[in-house]
Amino acid sequence: MGNVLGGVRDELFQNEYAVHYYQHFDIGNLSGIVDGSNASGDIAQEFAIGNQEVEYILYGFHNPAGNISAAYAEIFASRIAVRTMEGFIVNSKLGNPLAILAAAILYGIEKAIEDMIQLCQTGSIQLSKYVPVVLTYRDHLRIFLFIHSDNERKLSRMLALIRLNTGINPAERSTYASGEVRTAMRLWFLPGVTKSLGVVFGSGGDEVQGNRYIVNRRADFSY
Repeated sequence: MGNVLGGVRDELFQNEYAVHYYQHFDIGNLSGIVDGSNASGDIAQEFAIGNQEVEYILYGFHNPAGNISAAYAEIFASRIAVRTMEGFIVNSKLGNPLAILAAAILYGIEKAIEDMIQLCQTGSIQLSKYVPVVLTYRDHLRIFLFIHSDNERKLSRMLALIRLNTGINPAERSTYASGEVRTAMRLWFLPGVTKSLGVVFGSGGDEVQGNRYIVNRRADFSY
């Protein structure tokens, strides 16, 4: 259980680092491309790798349009799945199972298309008619990063982007990180007794202040 939880923790930290420190595509730009409001000369710049780093980390296509297409297709597929489930509830009174199935699929496709248009126009959509949780484009990428759990490939792409943006080869540079935690706990018995025990059993940095026991811990990592 500890190994499983540790793996999930590392996955979440890695994904959050990706979505917060790397640039994702502005989904609103797709509206301008579709309606023709963007000049053709601007399209190449909008699809540049610097504007879709998260998508590259997620899918890894060397063709920039491929990463955006993959993200768009996966969001559309998820919307069809959610909206089709809604369709079964909305059309449950039709009686005939085949009629319910056909109506649910039609409902799912229609609502999914509406969702994609809204996502491009406003940047966010509601998770479901029955679950009023707002999801942005970045939230979808965060979910997909967790679903596509391939840490080695994602990490290699993140390092490749660091090298592209900085010109520094990470393999030739060492990394050092240091962290410190200070925790205070209320004492359940006499502070004087605890202070005396702390002299004998306490580790460096721990101390007693009034009715609180102060614990200091420091961790250093390098690679």
